[in-house]
Amino acid sequence: MYSRSAPAVRAFADALRLLLPVRDAGEVRTDGALVMTRVPVEKPAIGWRRAALRLLVSLYLLAAAAMAMTGLLGAYEWYAALACWLIGSLAIPVRHGVSAGCDMTREAWRLRTSGVLVEGRKSYHGTYEFTDLDGRIRSLRDSYESAERVRVLYDPADPQRTAQVGQRTAGTLAFGGLVCLLSLAMVIALTAIGLAGPLAALHVLSVDALY
Repeated sequence: MYSRSAPAVRAFADALRLLLPVRDAGEVRTDGALVMTRVPVEKPAIGWRRAALRLLVSLYLLAAAAMAMTGLLGAYEWYAALACWLIGSLAIPVRHGVSAGCDMTREAWRLRTSGVLVEGRKSYHGTYEFTDLDGRIRSLRDSYESAERVRVLYDPADPQRTAQVGQRTAGTLAFGGLVCLLSLAMVIALTAIGLAGPLAALHVLSVDALY
């Protein structure tokens, strides 16, 4: 075994020492390599999504570097293009709002169409217990409720994750849809800003070349 990590080597040696039989004082020493079986572990293949993400990030950074270099060489229009390009990159984190809004809407619709309503009893502060269709007692936390008995809505396919106090599906549907639409509009606007800068710089340079 070859490793640059001293703790990993010590852990391997300790595990091997526990597995090997205790040798008597007069017993001939056996080469440990002869009693070991080496099983090579194949590295997992890189998924196409990860490879595509790495390619997109590389192309994004190369484009930003090209704009900065072009601006340093005297084409100052590319400074503004680079600023637009960097502002447009905010679309990457904002897109998580689209997925979050879609997930929220999907879960609310799932509860609205497939949910089961049961009674929940308060066990201690902020925690309620309810019995699902299989007879199992489950618990959920809701710090905003103080009543001793509440209505619990859950999906029988996944009771522990989807359980909630009350029937707030209509409000959640509206809020999730609003978050999804606003995030989508911001992503489109930021993407347009990010692409408009380089395209405008290219147009200006092509006009200057004509004259």
